[in-house]
Amino acid sequence: MNKLTKSELEETRRQLESLSDNQLGHEIYDDRHEFEPAPGQEDVHAEAEVYRRLSTMLIKPSIRRHRLMVCAAVAAVALIVVLMAGSAYLYNRYNDIESLSTNVFTAATDRATVNLPDGSTIELNGNSSVSYTLSGFNSDTRRVEFNGEGYFDIVKDRTSEFIIESYGLEVTVHGTSFNLSVREEDGYA
Repeated sequence: MNKLTKSELEETRRQLESLSDNQLGHEIYDDRHEFEPAPGQEDVHAEAEVYRRLSTMLIKPSIRRHRLMVCAAVAAVALIVVLMAGSAYLYNRYNDIESLSTNVFTAATDRATVNLPDGSTIELNGNSSVSYTLSGFNSDTRRVEFNGEGYFDIVKDRTSEFIIESYGLEVTVHGTSFNLSVREEDGYA
């Protein structure tokens, strides 16, 4: 039985490491068919077992690498889907919040102070109501719907109109204080 010296073993190792998996597989296959056993070592089963083990060792890393790449791709796609779904959810939730209406009503004997998003206030008298949405307070306008009687103290803003809507009537100001009485049953403002 032949033995390799340490330097021959190192040289063989360097040569094997320089080959790609496919090249190494072809070399083993070619060498296997060229192999002629020494007299008394004609065990074909042993040769087939060596070939099977070497092939398995060479194929496993490439299969693992392929599986890893597939898993990474699937994870990346799943992450993108989750991020898109989360973004859509948050976008819709934000739009829902902006479109929610705040409504304040007072009974006949009640009074209420309403603090608006821009810092303006409305003192509602009895049987009065005011409604507004966050989207109604933007850079161009500040808008409320009003019915009843109330004292308005509007924060001054020359770039953003404050609009009070009531039964087809619109009162537009930029910043002032005033009392307003608008009731459908009275027929006047």
